[in-house]
Amino acid sequence: MDHYCAYFDAGFLPRALALYRSLEAHAPSFHLWALALDEGAREALAALRLAHLTPLTLADLERFDGDLLAVKPERAGIDYHLTCTPVLALIVLERRPDIQAITYLDADLLFFSDPSPLLRELANGSVLITPHRFPEGLRHLESCGLFNDGWVTFRRSPEALACLRWWRERCLEWCFNRLEDGRFTEQRYLDEWPRRFPGVVVSRHPGANLAPWNLGRHDVDRREGRVWVDGLPLVFYHFSGFRQINPWLFDLLPEVMQVRPSRAVRRGIYQPYIQALLQALAELATVRPDASIRNGGRSDAHLPAWASWDHSARRLLARQRVLVLGGRIL
Repeated sequence: MDHYCAYFDAGFLPRALALYRSLEAHAPSFHLWALALDEGAREALAALRLAHLTPLTLADLERFDGDLLAVKPERAGIDYHLTCTPVLALIVLERRPDIQAITYLDADLLFFSDPSPLLRELANGSVLITPHRFPEGLRHLESCGLFNDGWVTFRRSPEALACLRWWRERCLEWCFNRLEDGRFTEQRYLDEWPRRFPGVVVSRHPGANLAPWNLGRHDVDRREGRVWVDGLPLVFYHFSGFRQINPWLFDLLPEVMQVRPSRAVRRGIYQPYIQALLQALAELATVRPDASIRNGGRSDAHLPAWASWDHSARRLLARQRVLVLGGRIL
């Protein structure tokens, strides 16, 4: 069985449930350890009683790691949550000595095919990470890290545990959602792993962690009912910057990416995600009726009316913003 862990609050519940259902559809055998960051998320998970999910709370992590609790007063909101990332992986490995590997996932992922090829990439290694793969025009974003921690696998080995504990120590020292002295959140620390720790494997699968920031580097095709990336099946996509503006208008990706999503990307990747989120909302209706996907990202409310319309028109023409009716992109 493959074990994964992720964290999210009540505002991210629909995304997290969509992630879970995609694992259920594509992973042969899996279990998800879910850290509920607030009471709303905890209550919803308790009510859903998902068969392949074990809920955890911040209190669980803080009892497990007293040093984490000690830094809480200086880390507000997202900064504290980011600090929890390595501790979440550690608590799972400590609680369950039988688990041979744990993979941390960001909650805004969706799986499109079996993740086993990625786990096979690890082979005899200890840690598996995925590069951002920025195209030339976005190389300046490497200041946020050469690697993206949306997927990080740790095998139960001395080398992997040393890496994970080192990551925990660095995050306890400093972990904030800003660039400062060559550091950025919990993510920039990954840059040091390949040279610092033996057995760190960098994934070469183009279908792993496909995302708005690397779309420009890959050939994405839709055929035979599947999405292909450079000739290999898309494993999972990272929906960073995706947001719903109103019931029929969606931003697909952050403006900074400046990429025009192809028809294959819009219909083969984003449309299934929108449908998965709508299904998650329907599933949450009885346990969390206020659940919404209208959160995250920056709205146009800061713009004057004329600028808002102009901005929206430009985004629509670039296919970065789309109209949706009945779960289908128009």
